[in-house]
Amino acid sequence: MKILRHIALLLLALASALAAMAAVPRPAETEGLTLRSDLLGRDVRYSVIVPQGAEGERFPVLYLLHGIGGDCSSWLEYTDVASMIQRGEVGPMVVVMPDGYLSYYSDAADGSMPYERMFLEELMPEIERKYPVSIDPKDRLIGGFSMGGFGALTLGLRNRDCFGSIIALSPSMRTDSVYASEGPQEEWEKQWGRTFDGIGRKGTDRITPYYRARSPYHIIDTIAPSELAGKNLIIDIGDRENSLAESAEQIHRRMAERGIAHTYRVRGGGHDFDCWNPALLQALRELYPGMGLSEVKPEMTSPIHMQNSALYLPKAAAGSDRRYPVVYVRGALKDSERETLARRAAVLTAEGAIRPMAICFLGENDSIGMIEKASPVLRASRRMRALVEAGTDCSRAASDIATEPTYTAIVLSEPQAGAVDAGEFARRLKQHGRYPRLWLSQTPANPGYAFASDLHVLLREMDLSHRYRVADTTPGALLPQWEEWLKYIDSRFHI
Repeated sequence: MKILRHIALLLLALASALAAMAAVPRPAETEGLTLRSDLLGRDVRYSVIVPQGAEGERFPVLYLLHGIGGDCSSWLEYTDVASMIQRGEVGPMVVVMPDGYLSYYSDAADGSMPYERMFLEELMPEIERKYPVSIDPKDRLIGGFSMGGFGALTLGLRNRDCFGSIIALSPSMRTDSVYASEGPQEEWEKQWGRTFDGIGRKGTDRITPYYRARSPYHIIDTIAPSELAGKNLIIDIGDRENSLAESAEQIHRRMAERGIAHTYRVRGGGHDFDCWNPALLQALRELYPGMGLSEVKPEMTSPIHMQNSALYLPKAAAGSDRRYPVVYVRGALKDSERETLARRAAVLTAEGAIRPMAICFLGENDSIGMIEKASPVLRASRRMRALVEAGTDCSRAASDIATEPTYTAIVLSEPQAGAVDAGEFARRLKQHGRYPRLWLSQTPANPGYAFASDLHVLLREMDLSHRYRVADTTPGALLPQWEEWLKYIDSRFHI
């Protein structure tokens, strides 16, 4: 009887735990906050993810650093850490994503940008004042990709008393031979020389004492294995990297030879988020595992009506200050069809198949400019904008293509030639400065079949990458291929 009672209590506890998991709220995401830095003499932007619903609790804090060309929105857009936490894949934590400029997260040798000092003396204290984070060094993590991977290593290794874990994804390190010979000189000075006392230097003269003190490649030679005892050091890189692969291999071997404890992984992938996303998730699962997958309700917000258009935002938009990429859909769709497609997008987002995006069903005569001016929550840029044309005259899409920059991906479903034939459409695509990748879908019996067929052949002859599908589905039925299109568009948003 006691055993049965014990089992019953265990089952009750398990049920309570599962119920709690299912009720985990999505962490709040806030994009583009500012810190006034006296050291840099400027406002420094940062974004933050904060767990909700745990009053009085202090969480681990993860500082996530971007690569060259990125900013404080990069990790928000390309990796959905908030969903990882909500689904219970990783434990709750505060995530901080600052602008890193072209600093390599180091103090510039000429004093023009003391970034490391700003990070340690201004940013971290600001975060610890404003947010419920633990100040125990073992609960501080620092990670990043590319230049951010370099930053995670240099900040983490130089300030070993501040961080308990380092996650370096494809760190942008150089072997001495590559660093000494890389060119052209002007570009090298812009990327490296300005920060590391290399202006005007060539060859091995570039390897200055200032650089040695900040390059992970050299820092590890100054560290005793005991100084990293109890800390987690992870380096993860794809097998399709170029010179970074050699530097990662060399630093791994040097650490192994010196008995410095670390985790080193090489996975399939290149210098992109298809590699970094699973790498980050694996690292966080190991360091701060969650309670298991929780149920995430697949919901979009109620449509926002703007003139003749209807905008559906991810449910998470209601509790965040971040922006989202957007898929514009043009075509004669009923309200019920729009709701069905928006709901399916929400399901895919909840399942982790795509990252959060807005869906906007364009009404007649409504412009994208009008939509984006009225909706600051949309990430208004070519890279974060796609178009689905559903059974429409392609003249409008052709006009859009002629206006650069417009889309990163276009889906033409059962397209009609209208005033623009396949040759003219292909010509405009070819002349576009940044070719918007095209997906062509057609049914064999559609009267406009020849347009899509001709366009497909022309794009092949022009060697323009595209997808082509012919399927005997019900004409006008979007849902059979909707999921495939959204996954394709998601890959273009987050390439």
